[in-house]
Formats: sequence, structure tokens, C-alpha cells
Amino acid sequence: MDQKIELDLEADDRAALEERASANGRSVAEEAAAILHGYLHVTRADAADLIAQSRALRAMARPGVAQTDSLLLLREDRNR
Repeated sequence: MDQKIELDLEADDRAALEERASANGRSVAEEAAAILHGYLHVTRADAADLIAQSRALRAMARPGVAQTDSLLLLREDRNR
């Protein structure tokens, strides 16, 4: 059942959606539908898998070795 839904978006959100749609070769409506579909169909299994992957990555860090905050690394890289 195809039904039109009107979205009331802030200007910056609309611009971001238009940019994302353009980058993906879709209309704004198609992009909004794809985002909504992806959000609605994330399962608990998907979330659990992401958590497991995150824990596995964290476990690879050597114990006792301080890790640099990724935000600091991003800022450093951005300032180059």
C-alpha cells in the first residue's frame, strides 16, 4: 500500500536529506523511505552483533596501555 506522507523538516535536515539523496542517485522521497526502512528493520540480532563486534575490538587493545581518545585524533587530522 503506497501512501504519501508529508514530512515537516527543519531546513538543515531537508538540505542534508537532499544531499544524501543526490549522492545515492535517489529522489528525496526515495531516500527518506530508504532511511526509514533501514531504521525500522534493524533487529535486536543486528544490534547484538554490533555490540559483540565492538567488544571484540575493545578486547584487542593491550591491557594497561592508554588509548587515545578518537575525538582528539579526528581533530588532529582535521587540523592538518
